Amino acid sequence: MSNQEAFNIQNGLKQRNKKQDGKFMGVRPKEFILREALLSKMFEVREFRGIYNIFLIAFLNLTIYTAITDLLTHGTISLGLENLQRCFGKPFIWIPLLTGIHIFSIINYYPFALWRNYRKSTQPIIDIAFYAYLATSICLFIYVPIKIHSHVTLPVASACIIFFEQVRLLMKIYAFERTNIGKVLRAEASGSFEQCLYFLYAPTLIYEDTYPRSKHVRWSFVLQNVTELVGCILCFNVVQGQIGYVLFEHFGLVGHTFSVFRLVKMLFLQMVVGILSFLIGFYVLLHTVQNIGAELLRFGDRQFYKDWWNSESFTSFYSTWNSPVHGFLHTYIYKEVFGLGYRSKVVPIVCVFIVSSIVHEYMMAVILQFFFPVLFVLFGGFGVPFRFCGKPRFGGNAFIWWSLCTGVGIMYFFYTLEYFARLNNCPSANNYFWDFVTPRFIQCGSITW
Repeated sequence: MSNQEAFNIQNGLKQRNKKQDGKFMGVRPKEFILREALLSKMFEVREFRGIYNIFLIAFLNLTIYTAITDLLTHGTISLGLENLQRCFGKPFIWIPLLTGIHIFSIINYYPFALWRNYRKSTQPIIDIAFYAYLATSICLFIYVPIKIHSHVTLPVASACIIFFEQVRLLMKIYAFERTNIGKVLRAEASGSFEQCLYFLYAPTLIYEDTYPRSKHVRWSFVLQNVTELVGCILCFNVVQGQIGYVLFEHFGLVGHTFSVFRLVKMLFLQMVVGILSFLIGFYVLLHTVQNIGAELLRFGDRQFYKDWWNSESFTSFYSTWNSPVHGFLHTYIYKEVFGLGYRSKVVPIVCVFIVSSIVHEYMMAVILQFFFPVLFVLFGGFGVPFRFCGKPRFGGNAFIWWSLCTGVGIMYFFYTLEYFARLNNCPSANNYFWDFVTPRFIQCGSITW
């Protein structure tokens, strides 16, 4: 029996049970099917291929402009590669650390297997010991990278890799343990090591014993996405070097002042930079990287996003722009809270927003090494009301795009301003905690009227 036939048989039984559970809980379960990523299908259509070429030519022209500027200003062409090298600096620290958290995630299966094989319902001490191990190991999994980063201060891009992977693997571990612990307690067959290993690297955050698989690896498709990934990183670096971080790098230095009028102009310019960075980040994280992983693992369901760019409400946007994370929150937060007996969807939705906001703010705080809750205020303070407002009467999709441009621009402006204020040694508070939560750019003395 082939893998696809086995999947079809098991999937039929699972979908029947899922439909019954979904009907009971009032929520729709995730279904995995063979399908390509939306942009992959769109770019095969002649009418949409021109959009791809527009962005490609814009990047090429921006690169040529940067090369000419470098040549006339410095006498050499660098294209900001020295900045790229700084951002991914200290590889002898972050690469072993990244390897370590992956090894931990893999071997974490074996304590689960021991507990599964030796537990008895009449001996709760084994359950207590296993749950204590889970809590301790997760705490260490979170603490050790934070401690190393606080000691050596990894560059921003290097820190992003570490803590993005940390959060991703934490979600994977939770999904696997949550699903299979329940199976063990119900005396059902639980996941094997091979299934756990495949799930850790499959581009999904919802655990299943089997997934639809493609027939073979398309190496030309892998090469295309790797090329696009490298191109997007270079494009992001060029944009930042021309109209992004370069505008802030002298903030906080002695003899450099920034008028309020200048900062306001920079804020509105960062709305353009922010939305460009947002689009590049989306294409990198949710298209190229996911497609590379899916193709190498022959993972069949490539619905990593839907047409979020056509959203006319924040309800639609939140549910379409990041399908893996949305699926995780829907399966392991929303459904769990809804299953507690709440008749209204308000409490589960608010819980989802709270968890998502905390995790996003955690990543920003540990990566940048300061707590500046701009993301929490915009995402939690405005995101929740917008979620319940439904479709706006005026603007619709245009309002969604205006909100994204404005919100991302504000976040980028304040985070970059505070980052360079600290990098350039603006006065800090004597207490570590207060320095961590108090913005330095305010007391820098660099802002004038």
